[in-house]
Amino acid sequence: MEELISVIIPIYNVEGYLQKCLQSIKNQYYSNLEIILVNDGSTDASLSICQKFARDDNRFVIVNEKNLGQAVARNEGIKRASGKFISFVDSDDIVSKNYISNLYNGLKLGGDIAISNKRRINFTENVRLDENTQKKLPKIVILPSKIIIKKMLSKKIGLEAWGKLYPISFFDNISYPVGQYYEDAEITCLLINKAEKISYIYSQDYFYFKRENSLINQKFSHKKLDILKMGNKLSNFIFYNYPDLYVELAEKLFSAYTNVWMQMNPQESKYNYLWNKIVENRKVLILHIYRIYDFKTLLGILISFCGKKKYRYIYDLLNNIL
Repeated sequence: MEELISVIIPIYNVEGYLQKCLQSIKNQYYSNLEIILVNDGSTDASLSICQKFARDDNRFVIVNEKNLGQAVARNEGIKRASGKFISFVDSDDIVSKNYISNLYNGLKLGGDIAISNKRRINFTENVRLDENTQKKLPKIVILPSKIIIKKMLSKKIGLEAWGKLYPISFFDNISYPVGQYYEDAEITCLLINKAEKISYIYSQDYFYFKRENSLINQKFSHKKLDILKMGNKLSNFIFYNYPDLYVELAEKLFSAYTNVWMQMNPQESKYNYLWNKIVENRKVLILHIYRIYDFKTLLGILISFCGKKKYRYIYDLLNNIL
């Protein structure tokens, strides 16, 4: 008999995306699901869409919160979950019909955690969610947790909460930090570190929407300086658990700090401080340039030697192309 799996979806004002997201979960080939919709005080039609799905399918469960943020929504979903395993899906994303079944098969093959491959798409892009349907299993590899951490730091695998299947027991004494941006990175690393073996599924079953008003495309806000807290926590974690991954850590921080710094006004108080953090990590990377395989990061390192103004201009152009 199939194990019960809880799918947790934090929801806040995503009426234009939610229908597609929930329909893609409803259509899963793996049917023994508990789908927890955590409505975080939405003021648009998101709650109405949730209620329609809950009326039509008793696997959908609605939990209402008071706009306390994504971390609270995730933590509340974990508390309410009855499944043996948990997967997160963002409410503006969609998944293939095989998303859960492929993740679950990854666990059955010996992984303690399973991770799905992903694909970034535009909202207007027409995606066939059955295109990954196969009579046989997709390619799945079993890797030690250290290799997965290394791939995450090198941006080959995402640090996001979504796109993964965890045993619910892994969340004992672990919760998402409330009121912080970039809360995924630290928690994902802690969860991966609890596992000995990770199943990575090559099939692209998770489709991540790139939209103009999503977090990564917003204009600068001071909350984005939480990237510095994330950097400190991630550094402490790596130096304590995987000290030989210091180059991959520098690669991750170089890119993360650059992405926030690029959004800042040069008059911002932390502008020069963040630039100095970029340069600090660049010093590590330039000594180990042969260990960097991400083309965008390589270009960023080289262009940064042109100085702040040229770096901002050229890197912004490249960011729109690559």
